[in-house]
Amino acid sequence: MEVFAYSCPHCFHLEPEVEKWLKKKPADVNFVRLPHTLGQPANIQRNKAFYTAQMLGAFEPFHRALFGAIHGQGKMMATPEELRALFVESTKLKAEDFDGAFSSFMVDSRFRAGDNAIREMGIPSVPTLVVEGKYQVKNGPQVFAIVDFLVDKARKEHK
Repeated sequence: MEVFAYSCPHCFHLEPEVEKWLKKKPADVNFVRLPHTLGQPANIQRNKAFYTAQMLGAFEPFHRALFGAIHGQGKMMATPEELRALFVESTKLKAEDFDGAFSSFMVDSRFRAGDNAIREMGIPSVPTLVVEGKYQVKNGPQVFAIVDFLVDKARKEHK
């Protein structure tokens, strides 16, 4: 699991490494992303947009576009209106689709569940990679070598 925040420059810089690792991750490893609010109101809106994109099957293009808009173009992307415009531009889906999903019970439930999971794991900062729900790896040199080691360790524990 990658716990990240769209507002975090370290998460933005880690993203290419995450993408590289995903191309070679073992087939038996389930990888998920979980956005952290870091207590920032703007991240609440961004995280709801994350779950909206997932729900509508448009995660990849929107995820890249949102990171790019914030860190590459210096845009805040803090309001539903800004997020909707980026969503439509990056996914070619309709604004109505975004609006319906963004304000849905399903997105709100996923947002709350993600927030609760982060709180239960005690993750105060990002980026953090979590293996097997118990090993937390902070960003740094050889982060994916450590993740690979922990994946192997978890695999052995299950045998």
